[in-house]
Amino acid sequence: MLVLGLALVWLLRSPEEDAFRLSAVSLLLKSTTINLIAMLIIVGAGIVTSASRVSGPQNLTGTSYGQALIVKLLLVILVLVIAGVNRLFIVPRLRKASSEHNEAIESGQTRRIRVSVAMEIGIALLILFAAARMTEIAPANGPLTVDVASRTGAIHTTATSGDVAITVDGLLDPVASETMSIAVTDAANGEPITDLARLIVLATAANPVDPSSGELRNRFDAMPVDGMPGHYTIPRARLGFDAIWNLEISARRLGVEDATVTIPVDLTGTGPQPPRLVDDAWQLPQMPITGWLALAAAVATFAGGIVLVKRLKGLEPVTGGIFLVVIVLISGAFFLTAYRSGPLRTSYVDAASPLDSADPAVLQRGDLLFAEQCMSCHGVDGRGVDMNTMMGHEASGGSADLTTGAALERTDGDLYGVITDGLGGTEMPAYDIALTDEQRWEIVAHIRQMQDEAGSRD
Repeated sequence: MLVLGLALVWLLRSPEEDAFRLSAVSLLLKSTTINLIAMLIIVGAGIVTSASRVSGPQNLTGTSYGQALIVKLLLVILVLVIAGVNRLFIVPRLRKASSEHNEAIESGQTRRIRVSVAMEIGIALLILFAAARMTEIAPANGPLTVDVASRTGAIHTTATSGDVAITVDGLLDPVASETMSIAVTDAANGEPITDLARLIVLATAANPVDPSSGELRNRFDAMPVDGMPGHYTIPRARLGFDAIWNLEISARRLGVEDATVTIPVDLTGTGPQPPRLVDDAWQLPQMPITGWLALAAAVATFAGGIVLVKRLKGLEPVTGGIFLVVIVLISGAFFLTAYRSGPLRTSYVDAASPLDSADPAVLQRGDLLFAEQCMSCHGVDGRGVDMNTMMGHEASGGSADLTTGAALERTDGDLYGVITDGLGGTEMPAYDIALTDEQRWEIVAHIRQMQDEAGSRD
């Protein structure tokens, strides 16, 4: 096509009486339909090839290859707009002038075609440059990463042996708390026991790295807290593996039999979790009626705009080109609105909550969990957090709003699925380790409550 364009530019620059120029005009008039079909085939083949090299929407917008492809696509659209100007405005006038042997009008239109073809050649060279650049970048069909949230929360467990009560307190997050505390009190009145000689801890757990290697064992003395009789601390580093530990705690008192209790402490999933890899795939969204209306508007705008432009008499090519650009932009905006109007379904789409979502206790627990795990990104009322109000926190009200848009259209199962598995390529982590199944459903119930409250306010 570049060769054909260069040939046309050279031939059309020939003197008016030159037979080569007349041949070029004849060739141009006869080849417009063939060129249009060829362009459509090239664009179709490009779409198929791009779909095989870009696995999904996140890879399209978030990788160098995808961004280069977007630039290339915009250049191709610009070429198509220029070709549309030739097809709709210049070629019909040239054909009419040629049939009427009006050399003045024919000469003017050939000059316009020469300029438009030169512009097409220049943009085509940019397209070739973009294509060459894409050959140096790995295709955007790799997996996406999903952060995995660690378990957080408080540890508070009490066990008794005879007249002695032993309580273990701490936080699951090892970064937030490097120690755990142990209080030894009288089981009857809760007063600290002051005649302790030693507090011995035997920590045992199955080896999570190699279960066949035997049991993990660590025996040590708890450290007394100065000025606080009956209170001790143990370093969290003594329990270095994410595992279910059994703490056998023996309170040794002078002249009295040891009081021994066993307290389980589940530390699985409390350490930093490695990110997961998930596939990025193209999916058709479940569009609501508004999405279908937007899609119909995109088709109607494009088709109707082309018909209207063709029927406008005396429209200059530059003005017609501006009209075509506006038509493409409006149609594209309607199409993107339709695509983004509905949520992408998850494998949990048909899952139903085992909880009573109207139970005040369920809603209260969901409110507390949302405040602990979700509020920093989604805001107090679920409408999102403005980036400008939280330094260093990259969250936006549009993408993180849980009360409108795709979040409102999701099923309960889809909301549960997003909380469980996270969203690849975004800041939304997976909470399947951090939260139990029941806790995730409680958050879903709270999200629905926030959506109802937002709807009643609006």
